[in-house]
Amino acid sequence: MSVWLFVVLSAIAATGRSSDEICISLSRRNQNDHHPSLVHGAPGRRGPPGPPGPKGAFGPPGHCACNPSEIDVLMGQILSLNDTLMTIMRNFLFFLPPQAVEKFKETYCNVGMKDGSLPNDRITASGFAHGGMEPFRGRLDNVVLDGTHGAWASAHPLTTSTWLQVDLESPTYVIGLTTQGRPGTNQYNQFVTSYKISYGNSTTSLQVIQKDGADLVFQGNRDRYSKVTNFFPLPIVARYFRFIAQTWNQHITVRLEYLTC
Repeated sequence: MSVWLFVVLSAIAATGRSSDEICISLSRRNQNDHHPSLVHGAPGRRGPPGPPGPKGAFGPPGHCACNPSEIDVLMGQILSLNDTLMTIMRNFLFFLPPQAVEKFKETYCNVGMKDGSLPNDRITASGFAHGGMEPFRGRLDNVVLDGTHGAWASAHPLTTSTWLQVDLESPTYVIGLTTQGRPGTNQYNQFVTSYKISYGNSTTSLQVIQKDGADLVFQGNRDRYSKVTNFFPLPIVARYFRFIAQTWNQHITVRLEYLTC
């Protein structure tokens, strides 16, 4: 009896399977020993992506993770650092002639009204008289050009709630502002003689600068050409600043710049 026959008969006796089943099993095992790919074939091509799954449920509403008291402390530190910087700046400017001081402040201590770096769409108003007197015309030292009047002029009716607003895009350290009236030599001798300033980080929560528990009214211009600078009682850090006319000569018309030092 050959060895293979003995193995087959032994397997049949041990497993109870037929001789055909045993032969087929042994044959496959023998083939697989010489052809491994018959057992582990190469991966097939990736199928097309399936459709997107359903949209997940909305998560819980977010909340501020900051501690308000920590924000107040940080804001106080920022103001203190700015005060220190302003002291250094004032000491430096003390040794310069007045003309150089004015030039320095107009060049480096502004929010971009005069030099045009504050975009036009960041300057808005309660209204304007007509074309050529749009809010963005209210830039300090603006001049009369063809078809323009070199200043912002409000729409009618003239009221003590008429305003010109700047959006500085982010909270900015501001200490005051400089104003002028309408430029030119014509009969329109227009300027604002007193005004209030409101400020805030949202246009829905502006507050007027106070002094001794009441709205502070700043004294404005006395002619259309001269510049008048007013400083706030304390520096303010805010995104929005709103100039609110209180009294005026002929019409509410102004050119202005906010100061940062």
